[in-house]
Amino acid sequence: MIKIINNDEYIEYENTNIYDLAKRYGFEESIVALQNNHVVDIMQNVEDGDSIEFLPEYNEYNRDALMKTGILILLLAFKKKYPDEQLVVEYTIGDYMYLQFEKNREIYFKEIEGIKAIIDEIISQKLEIERVSVSKEKALEIFKKEGYSNKYRLLKNLDKKEVYLYKCLDHYFGIEGFVAANTSYLKYYRIASYFPGIVLSVNNSDNFVEFKEQKSISKIFDKSRKWTDMLDIGYVGSLNEKIKEGNIDFLINVNEAYFENQVSYIADKILYNNTKLVQIAGPSSSGKTTMAKRLAVQLAARGKKPIPISMDNYFVNREDTPLDKNGNKDYESLNAMDLELFNSDLLDLLEGNEINLPVFNFITGKREYGNNKTKLDKNGILIVEGIHGLNPRLTNLIPDKDKYKIYVSALTQLSIDCHNRISTTDMRLMRRMVRDFVQRGKSVDDTLEEWPRVHAAEYENIFLYQNEADSIIDSSLIYEINVLKKYVMRLTKDYNYKYKNYAEIKRIQSLLSYFIDIEDDTVVPRNSILREFIGDYNE
Repeated sequence: MIKIINNDEYIEYENTNIYDLAKRYGFEESIVALQNNHVVDIMQNVEDGDSIEFLPEYNEYNRDALMKTGILILLLAFKKKYPDEQLVVEYTIGDYMYLQFEKNREIYFKEIEGIKAIIDEIISQKLEIERVSVSKEKALEIFKKEGYSNKYRLLKNLDKKEVYLYKCLDHYFGIEGFVAANTSYLKYYRIASYFPGIVLSVNNSDNFVEFKEQKSISKIFDKSRKWTDMLDIGYVGSLNEKIKEGNIDFLINVNEAYFENQVSYIADKILYNNTKLVQIAGPSSSGKTTMAKRLAVQLAARGKKPIPISMDNYFVNREDTPLDKNGNKDYESLNAMDLELFNSDLLDLLEGNEINLPVFNFITGKREYGNNKTKLDKNGILIVEGIHGLNPRLTNLIPDKDKYKIYVSALTQLSIDCHNRISTTDMRLMRRMVRDFVQRGKSVDDTLEEWPRVHAAEYENIFLYQNEADSIIDSSLIYEINVLKKYVMRLTKDYNYKYKNYAEIKRIQSLLSYFIDIEDDTVVPRNSILREFIGDYNE
């Protein structure tokens, strides 16, 4: 018997694949499904006793698989048009993926139509995309033949006996995750020029968001890419090599210095602008707290007296917290703060008056007052930190000329290889998983259950305002996943396939399998932003 999760029914076992079953239930457009709570491609064979869950097209795993299908087709088109060039997947800009040539050859606007014509032909031909398992030795031969030098460097140091690749028109593609069974699954796509590269977006309908440049974010990514290229640490393979060679201390010191230079540069700009109010914002697990502390040190070294203020202490009493559309308390909403009191206190401080700062008691759910008298002198600078730091409504009574706004996020430029990037969202999720367990006693399930709500709120409360920032800082550390790996793997090693988050756990474990562990985390400096998540030496 086979259990169909979608409508909680059992059907008699047939010697078939998931796609044949999906057609019965109207899910034939899906690329992946859950088999025994594990993500598989829709062409996977069914076994007696399996439980199958069909996933709608808009499910996150199908969206990811559709984007990777689009990337594979784009790579194939470029192999046809530019056989001697290597196209590299770089980073996301909104709903679009940015790609460029490996050796910085420009892609000109006039070339776009020709690229589209090749893509359309590939889609119309309904070419088979075969998922094949090959030995490590065979994969290394393929990578050498296809010119995938960074894939070769990665695989040769990994303890893998076999590798899954995708084959189409006699070309092989090493893409992490899943792609569609044939090229016709990509029905809707958009590509546009973004010199010197291009951007790609895919969808399951023709309802596309127009590409909108995010100049500041792109500049940070480009700057980080130049830095990682200079040190030859832009890909996991080269990073692993340096760890195996025993160069980790030097690598960590250089990376920490790079981050400190970013903070120092911002401190100079704050002084140059004679700013009295600094606002720091960023998504969950971006390192806002450590950023505020490191900035305070830099400002103090320049003769200033920084005063930290946490937005959390201005929450309304819990019974007054607004509700979201589902009737749950919405702690992520700006209206969960007492904006009137917050602005009144900031104005009093900026005008030289003494105030008594509140402290929010998270146990009682009420704001309390002790003896926390605070006054801003002529060398003082207020540093306000919280998720709403860039929202204009937060400090609407204070002129913009008196503010300096900072956006901080883990904008990692590290990629698995030239075709597989590591998303900033995954980086932050792993940080949060470890921090929640080490410092807050939460389980992996607790974190993963909260994450969709937290991540959705970021689009409304944070990402929408990132262009309001005067400076953007990349809080990612090139070596941090190598450190986080042992924590995440210990948290998830006994996770059973019957548990609800099994598919997501397996996805994260698959990502971590490419990294060599840094077991001794005493090499991480005490003031590192990574300590905000893994805790102190003695913890």
